[in-house]
Amino acid sequence: MREGLYGNGTLCLMIIIGAWIASALPLGFRELYLAAAILCPFLALLCILSVSCRSGRSTGSPAPAALALLLAGAFACINARLLTGDSGRLMLADRAITAMSGLSGRLSELIGECFSEDTASLVNALLCGRKGGLDKSVTEAFRQSGASHLLALSGLHLGIIYGLLSILLAPLGNSRAGSGVRGALICAICAVYVLATGASASLVRAFLFVCYNELRRFFSTRNCPSSKVFASVLTIHLLFSPNSIGETGFQLSYLAVLGALTIYPALLKLYPVTKKGHDPLRSIWSAASMSIACQITTAGLVLRRFGTLPGHFLLTNIISLPLTSILVCASLAAVTLSSAGCCPTFVIKLCEHLSDALTFCMETIAGM
Repeated sequence: MREGLYGNGTLCLMIIIGAWIASALPLGFRELYLAAAILCPFLALLCILSVSCRSGRSTGSPAPAALALLLAGAFACINARLLTGDSGRLMLADRAITAMSGLSGRLSELIGECFSEDTASLVNALLCGRKGGLDKSVTEAFRQSGASHLLALSGLHLGIIYGLLSILLAPLGNSRAGSGVRGALICAICAVYVLATGASASLVRAFLFVCYNELRRFFSTRNCPSSKVFASVLTIHLLFSPNSIGETGFQLSYLAVLGALTIYPALLKLYPVTKKGHDPLRSIWSAASMSIACQITTAGLVLRRFGTLPGHFLLTNIISLPLTSILVCASLAAVTLSSAGCCPTFVIKLCEHLSDALTFCMETIAGM
């Protein structure tokens, strides 16, 4: 009986029932609609966590899954009737973005206070998505080298921040209470960052994966197959913003993840694991495999939308991704310490050198 709840037909039926209930309720229940909108993504993720994806047995009560699916259907109806404007974007998110614009502006001011003009422009683009201050030659170098995605906030940037937060909050421990506090802090900080920087499709997608991972840790559940997690996150995202499916950024983001989940593992196996310690060559192959996998699944759409493919994408990603990751972490440290009035000079200089190195590498590759 319990396993039957998760059949495809039953899943669809639960969502349809939820949508029917929402359509039958009067519009006066605005607070109920908003509550459902806020709870929907987290309860829907609980639906994934309530199922043990090995051996097909459920590890918990089906009630969270049923409630999640009912709210998902309700939200699909609410999204169309009440919360979205003409563009199909969630008005609630738009309001949050407006409220967070001050935070983003203050972050840009701190960046300008910390670094030289050129470094501040690049860091502002990497952290806040504001590319207006970048020199046209720098923007063109990133485009020609195939690294323009670095200047557009994406799941990569949130992934770097997520990794940094996980390290900083590791002292909270792995107890149930520690995991709960750490997960709540990580999700809250990531949510603020996503909203403050515009809630692009790629950032929202990455945020949903962050929520799933933290919920899985808290409930100590087994890993679900990546295909089920991918489909669930995609469904929740579309419930929030159904018109996003026609956006190029949305399509590229999920196609890249699809490549990472399907093609990357096969490519990685071509370089077997050795019994020795850290193998730097395998790390390079791992980065190259990820770049190749994402390029394979996105190439068709990129060619159709932009009419060209980056010829040096492999070299670009192997060089730019480590530099970008270190630069983002160092810049966040510099801005945080500077706002507290205790930033060491060497941290600022490190950011300056990393910025110069990244720009130089992209200009060199672009000139090949």
